[in-house]
Amino acid sequence: MKRQRKEEGYLVEFSKNRVHYIIDVMIEYSRRLQAGERLDPIEVIEIPDRGRFIIDGHHRYVASHQSGITSTYKSNSRIRSDRNA
Repeated sequence: MKRQRKEEGYLVEFSKNRVHYIIDVMIEYSRRLQAGERLDPIEVIEIPDRGRFIIDGHHRYVASHQSGITSTYKSNSRIRSDRNA
């Protein structure tokens, strides 16, 4: 039972550290955008009748919205919709 509690504590601590890391990354991206730096484009995939979905750049997307600075998007190949099949 002690081992399980220790492992649970580790997972909680790991999760907290991961959240702090993610927040730090987004703050850094926001700072860089506000300084006028151009970041890599956010890679999206377009699915007909469904919209665009982010493949790569989730943190840059959030940082862009938080800073109010528009990001560039790079569209990947389109996927055909199976709705009409």
